[in-house]
Amino acid sequence: MAGRHDITPGVLMDLLVNSSLVCKILARYQESGDRLERAARVAESSGDLLRGYRVAAERAALCYIRGRLDEGLQLARRVIGAEGCQAGESRASCLNTEGNIHLRRCEFEQAEDSFRRALELYQGTGRELSVGITLNNLGNIHNIRGESQGALELYHRALEIFQRFGDSFRTAHVLHAICQMQQYQRDFAQARSYQMRSLELRHRMQDYRGIVNGLLVLAVIETDLLNYEAALERLLEADALIETHGLREPHILAFRHGTAGTLYFDTGEFDKAETCFIELIEISRGMGSVEFLSGGHNWLGKTRVTRDKSELGLADIRQGLEIAAARGLTVQEQDGWNFMALCCRLLGKKEESLRAAERYAEISRRMGMPEDSLRENLRILTDGA
Repeated sequence: MAGRHDITPGVLMDLLVNSSLVCKILARYQESGDRLERAARVAESSGDLLRGYRVAAERAALCYIRGRLDEGLQLARRVIGAEGCQAGESRASCLNTEGNIHLRRCEFEQAEDSFRRALELYQGTGRELSVGITLNNLGNIHNIRGESQGALELYHRALEIFQRFGDSFRTAHVLHAICQMQQYQRDFAQARSYQMRSLELRHRMQDYRGIVNGLLVLAVIETDLLNYEAALERLLEADALIETHGLREPHILAFRHGTAGTLYFDTGEFDKAETCFIELIEISRGMGSVEFLSGGHNWLGKTRVTRDKSELGLADIRQGLEIAAARGLTVQEQDGWNFMALCCRLLGKKEESLRAAERYAEISRRMGMPEDSLRENLRILTDGA
């Protein structure tokens, strides 16, 4: 009979952490958290500080994903400040998590500082895959600020690293991000191509959370192209996966309601659109996502003005604009002034429409929109004003 070997505390912690990462990828967050808590208890009882830092870093990252931002920030900073962890991978990981939390809160300068410190550590230790992750995170800052060219450059640098290492999960993620940038630039053929590549990888990995996000982006693209039947088909595919796999995360539901709301608005189903945007606002407020919150108010106001021909909806757009301006959300502020110009024109408020169009043009130029595209957009906004 073969002898039995006891599992050491170090091996047990490694097994628990690695299996928790698999659970996280599968969106089984409670199970992932349970395994990390058990690993933390083992680390404490065994006195293994280095593995304890790794466990804490993974717990901080999981807290960020689950929206427990204060708890995640506390865990991350505990590792960042630990004397025995000043040049290690766990510290770099926690700097990344700290940056993501700042980014979620639209604290862009703090986020960029955290990411750049993480990047320096990763480059110093030769962790090239982690360098790619941090480049992707820096790209997200440029993306939210509306700095399209800078974002695309960083995303493509990250993509090259992920593909070289054969990291399908992160490759799919950055392809998704590049798709959204191409979509913003209205290069829908390229956007669809990147998203289909991302979806192919996510189907292969059975990453249902990622598949839902990809389907919703495709629904937005089809809506922009006025292919409403195709957009609805993508939306229903996403809804089926949400229901089948119990994907009730706030970010997924917020994205779903925003996508459905814009589709219903474009097809003239304004009551359905209003319901979706109200849901979007409530979910966004609950999870502290000001990007979704600002966008939800902008779209709700546009829906109400279009349906009711009443000035009451302008108050919703103003609320969205106030949130965007206060938190530096350039894309949402651009959308808000666009909607304000259109809605004021619809209500016969000529001077207010022209002022809103001027603000829209100012922000668009700052974001690098080509002048020919801007002129065409301004013609649409001011036609008849």
